Amino acid sequence: MTAPPWTETLNIKSALIPKLGFRTYGMSVGSLQCVLVAALKNGFRHIATAQIYRNEEDVRVVIRGSGIPRADVFVTTKVWVATILKHASWRQSMRACGSSGRITSTSCSFIGHASAPRWRRKLRG
Repeated sequence: MTAPPWTETLNIKSALIPKLGFRTYGMSVGSLQCVLVAALKNGFRHIATAQIYRNEEDVRVVIRGSGIPRADVFVTTKVWVATILKHASWRQSMRACGSSGRITSTSCSFIGHASAPRWRRKLRG
C-alpha cells in the first residue's frame, strides 16, 4: 500500500518538511476544530496559515489540543512584506504558531508575500 502524498517529506538541511501543507484560509475556530483535527488525525503534518487569515493563534490552539506533539507538526505562516521589516511582526506570527520565535526553528517557518512591485523593489534595495 502506498503512503498518502501528504505524508511525503523533503529533507532540507536535516529538517524533514512535509511536501504538502493543509491550508487554513477562511477557517475560524469552529471549522478549525473539526477540519484541522481531522486532517492531523489523517496524517497531515504541514499546516499553512497566514497573518491575513487571522487564525494563527487558533491554529496553534487546535494543534495543541489535537494530541499530536507540536514537534511533529510543521507550520508555515505568511507575513506581508510591509510587516516583515518590523521585527516584532514576524516574531508575533512565529509565537502564534507555537514556535519559539527563533528563525532557526525547524517546526515553523514564515514566507514573505510581496504582491506589490514597490515592495519587491524596496527589499532589493
